[in-house]
Amino acid sequence: MIALHWERPAGNGWHKLDSIDITKIRTIGIFIIWHEGDPGRVIRVCQGDVGRQLQLEQISPPVLRYRVFGELCVTWASVPASFRNGVERYLANLLRPQVGESYPLTLPLAANSPL
Repeated sequence: MIALHWERPAGNGWHKLDSIDITKIRTIGIFIIWHEGDPGRVIRVCQGDVGRQLQLEQISPPVLRYRVFGELCVTWASVPASFRNGVERYLANLLRPQVGESYPLTLPLAANSPL
């Protein structure tokens, strides 16, 4: 299993998709978006340039429609390119995101989930 360091703000809690300063994110890796609530649900699992991708997710209607269920949260982790497809596949299998239907056709590579 790959041990990932999932990004969190100082103190407790998670980054909020609506208010995060994406200009400071320089990570290439995996990110997860979910909504708070009971139950909370994972909305998106994706990989790439996290800052650039989150900029798109902040205006994505398929993602934003889940705001009615709870505040949208996000976390991300740096993942080496050689592991990224497998980790994304593993997390998508594990977390069953509501948005996104195409994941790498590769063997899952186990990694710790932030949730």
